[in-house]
Amino acid sequence: MQPTKLGIECDKEVLYGELSPGVNYTGFVQSSDGRLTNKSDNSIKKNSWAWQIDSPKFVPEEPWTLRLYGKEPLHVTGGQLFH
Repeated sequence: MQPTKLGIECDKEVLYGELSPGVNYTGFVQSSDGRLTNKSDNSIKKNSWAWQIDSPKFVPEEPWTLRLYGKEPLHVTGGQLFH
């Protein structure tokens, strides 16, 4: 599944997000990040963060770690996986 796009939505504003591959991965990660947008009016969802993973190959069998940062504790309310 290359490239893979992953988006997470939370109950409060997300300031920043980090994504890293499994514990044993030592190579270069090629990705980009930003926010999701509303399909109806193309406005930015401030309670979201998204990534496009180009390299390494994203496979469901390998764990990845997501870290989301906000001014207040965040609770994930939804997610989207595109490929």
